[in-house]
Amino acid sequence: MATRMLSVRIDSDSLEAIKERAAARDMTVQEYVVTTLQRDEFAERFKAAFRETMELYGDVLAEIDAADRVEEAAADATQDDADYDAPPRTESAAA
Repeated sequence: MATRMLSVRIDSDSLEAIKERAAARDMTVQEYVVTTLQRDEFAERFKAAFRETMELYGDVLAEIDAADRVEEAAADATQDDADYDAPPRTESAAA
């Protein structure tokens, strides 16, 4: 991919903060800025894809989630029953 140059005016405090963040990650300022922009772009695309998926399949996913919750509750109840220790029987209770 061909690269192009971009010039940006930025205040001194912001530039120093960027330099510090880049240095903390052992990156150049250019690497840091490009990586940050790419990550932001990816996050926006991911959010858009998620919204689209929910619009298309939201009802189906909700049904699957509800079924999973019922299964988990049943498994928890079964485990609770298995973990239950009945109180010891006494002579008066046995009679």
